[in-house]
Order: sequence, then C-alpha cells, then structure tokens
Amino acid sequence: IQQSRCLTIIQNKIIDLTHFIEDHPGGSKLLKIYVGKNATQGFFGPLNNHTKTAQMLVDKLAIGILKSTKSE
Repeated sequence: IQQSRCLTIIQNKIIDLTHFIEDHPGGSKLLKIYVGKNATQGFFGPLNNHTKTAQMLVDKLAIGILKSTKSE
C-alpha cells in the first residue's frame, strides 16, 4: 500500500511534507490546511516567524519547481 503524499507550494517550490507533517512544531493540523494548496502566504505571513532553519528545511523538502502557466 502506497501512502498518499502531502504536497504544498511555497514560493513556486513543490514541497513534500509527507514525512515532516507529524513533526511540525505548530502541529500537523496547521500544515494539513495547506496540503494541495499554495502555502506561501501562510509560511511568510505576519502571524508566523519562521527561522532561517525552517526556510532551509523548505529547500530540503522541495521536490520540484512549479512552472508559470502565464505568458510573459
């Protein structure tokens, strides 16, 4: 049985939260809100004060880059 992956987007990076979600210091419930959604504002918003370590973890959990579909 394959476990479903928990993916989110932060600054156009596709982040795999699957193995981190239960270890999130703010609780898994908070992260589950953003599964399948763009979490950029939640991560950098005024209510959160994520450390450089948290920002580095985002880079470590990134599995790809979301390409823009808009014509430039």
